[in-house]
Amino acid sequence: QIANKPMGKRNSSGGGKRGKEKGDGRGASKRARQEANTEAGKQRARLIAQRTRLERGLARAGKDKEAQLAVHEDAVRTYREYMRCDEEWVSSQRLVHLRAIFELAPDSEKAKVLREELVLSLLDEGEAAEARQRLESWSVEKGTAFAWSRALVELVAWKGGEEGATRDLVVKAIDEALVQNQYVGVFLSFLDTFTREIDPETAPQPGRKPGTVEEALAYACAAGGCWLDFNEDGSVSELVGERVGEIDVVWPPISEGGSERYRKMFVEACEIAEKEVEEEEEGEECLRAGR
Repeated sequence: QIANKPMGKRNSSGGGKRGKEKGDGRGASKRARQEANTEAGKQRARLIAQRTRLERGLARAGKDKEAQLAVHEDAVRTYREYMRCDEEWVSSQRLVHLRAIFELAPDSEKAKVLREELVLSLLDEGEAAEARQRLESWSVEKGTAFAWSRALVELVAWKGGEEGATRDLVVKAIDEALVQNQYVGVFLSFLDTFTREIDPETAPQPGRKPGTVEEALAYACAAGGCWLDFNEDGSVSELVGERVGEIDVVWPPISEGGSERYRKMFVEACEIAEKEVEEEEEGEECLRAGR
C-alpha cells in the first residue's frame, strides 16, 4: 500500500451540510443513489458484499478448523484483489485473516506460501515488532522479500532508538539483502522518484524470478510505503545508496525471460532520478558560487 487516504470525519453536531441533508430526505437519497452508481460506489458495495459473505462463512464453519481455514484462505485471496482500492479497512481485514491462518495451521504448506505476504502486511500495518518476531522464527527464509524486510525491521528499530539497535546492524542487513536482489537497493536509493514515476497498478505481481528487476518491482511496490515512512529527510535513500555504491550493479537490469517491459520501466525511472540528482547538485553549486 503506497498511500492511505484518510477517512472523512462525520459532523455530529447536526448543523452545516449534514444537518441540512437530514431535513431533506429526498436530496440525501438522491445523493446516495448517485454515489452508488459511481465506480467507487460500486466497488465499495462489492467489498461489503464480500465481507458479509465471509462473515457468514465463518459463522457456518463453527468450530470446524478445516472449514475455518478454508474461509480465511478465501478471505486473503478476496481482500488481496482489492488492496489498491480506497477502503482502508481492506488491508487490516487481510491481516486479520492471515493471522488466523497462521494460528490454525502455522506449519502447513499453505501457510508457508503466505509467509512473505504476512510479513509485508504486518509492516504495512505498522506491526514491526511482530514482523521481527516472525522473521526471526523463519530464519530459513532467505528470499528477497524476507531479506529486505529484515533490513526494514532493523531500520525501524534503529530509527526508533530501540536498545541494541545500531546503524551497523542496519548496514549489515542491507548488504545481505543486496545479495538477494540489488535492484531493490537501486529503487530504494531513489525512493521518492521511483514511487512517483512507477504506478503500482502496472507493477508485476509477487512470485517472480529471484534477482530480477521484476522481483524488485513487485517487492518495492508492495513495501515502498513502509520505507517511505522513514525517508522524510532522505536518510533512508542516502544510506541504501551508499551500500549500493559499494557493489557492481549488473546493468542493464536482469529481467525475467529477457522481457523488456519492466526493464524499460525501471531504467526510465532510474534515468529520471539520476537527472534530478544532477540538477540538485548543480543548483547547490550555483548557490555556493553565488556566496
